[in-house]
Amino acid sequence: MYEFNPNFGLVEEAPAPGSLAATAVANGGVACTWVQATDGSRITIGVAQPSSAALTQLRASGEGFASASGVGTVQIFTDKYWIVASSPYFGAARDAQMLTDSVKSALG
Repeated sequence: MYEFNPNFGLVEEAPAPGSLAATAVANGGVACTWVQATDGSRITIGVAQPSSAALTQLRASGEGFASASGVGTVQIFTDKYWIVASSPYFGAARDAQMLTDSVKSALG
């Protein structure tokens, strides 16, 4: 995260109920949230390794980028993993790419 923006710090909080990150946690995954020290904006990243059936269903809900209420959300699927990243800092998928690439790299 430091390379993305050194003003973000990790916070211990559950993802917002109903969010994709909360869905990742419900599917046995993890989620982390960072807060920007200056303006309080958040970045939340969730990762799950759901069952094949659940992964297929999640994939059908839409891979790619969406924006609602000023928050951009990226969903990425690999053969085994579902990665979701949400933040007002993401105006397009490429804005989250540095972070999502890092997650994919860590997953192997």
